[in-house]
Amino acid sequence: MLRPLGPSLPPAVEGLGVTQKLARFQIQASWPELVGTRLAPYCAPQKLQGRMLWIRVRAPVWSQEIMLLQDSILNAIHKRFPRLRVEQLRCQVGVVVPTFTEAPVSVPEDLAAIELPRSVEYRLERLAEGVEDPDLRASFLRALRQKERRDVWLRSQGAMPCQLCGVLQDRRLCIGCRQERDRERRRKLFQLIGRQPWISFAEARSHLKALRQGDFHTARHQLRSIFLLSYYQQRDVLQTGEVLPPPLRNLMLQICMLTTQTPWDQLLDRHIYFSLGKTWGNAYLEDKAPPPFDKSKRKKKDPEAGARANVRPDDPGLS
Repeated sequence: MLRPLGPSLPPAVEGLGVTQKLARFQIQASWPELVGTRLAPYCAPQKLQGRMLWIRVRAPVWSQEIMLLQDSILNAIHKRFPRLRVEQLRCQVGVVVPTFTEAPVSVPEDLAAIELPRSVEYRLERLAEGVEDPDLRASFLRALRQKERRDVWLRSQGAMPCQLCGVLQDRRLCIGCRQERDRERRRKLFQLIGRQPWISFAEARSHLKALRQGDFHTARHQLRSIFLLSYYQQRDVLQTGEVLPPPLRNLMLQICMLTTQTPWDQLLDRHIYFSLGKTWGNAYLEDKAPPPFDKSKRKKKDPEAGARANVRPDDPGLS
């Protein structure tokens, strides 16, 4: 015999031990109905401890508001959920995640009802005169009129033409022109750092207005990575004692200036060692390729040295 599912749900929920959690979700689903649409965006139920409901609020002022309305909120909870025994509210300031609200359905604008000025109609007809096929000319003219009606509607909604390309949108520059502006600024920044690898952010900002420090350092690191890749490829083909080619020496000089932000006439030995390492720093100063690295000469670690370093002064083993 089939029985309704509703009466068997409460015992099943109690057996799983999720009664409190389920009650909190039930309250959260009906929260705007319980506290009102004015308070709901600024608070949310957090957890249910026994007969106390914890509420997270955005600011202390909303905590005071909830305490003033505590009796009415508790009555609303008792009417909506008779099985719940909530007797007290507590508030905690924190981040309130807005609950999902269904957006109102917007009625699409009827662009066909927009009448175009006679001057616009004349201009569109002149544009379509070059199309010989009648059907194609009618389709072309219909598309032109639709675009003009859309532009008229966008202007009525506050859209403005882009200062560079003239496309109607809601900002001074459209997204395409902003991206092109950023690419052009980035290209100029790379050229500036390539000509003056030692340049600082303050000096670069005097050449490029509205330059951000993060973009400047990112460009420096990317340019240095490109130089290092070419440097590794060129040095790996050299023989021991071979004179460094001028392009490689120039590349090593660029890396030193870019790494230390020091002009070429102010570079010291320590700048070169810091940028290229000891082996290739000596190779640059002596103008000859070093011998290949011998792994057998690498100093081996003493395992007992680490053990001795970890022994405490009061260790009985020291006595």
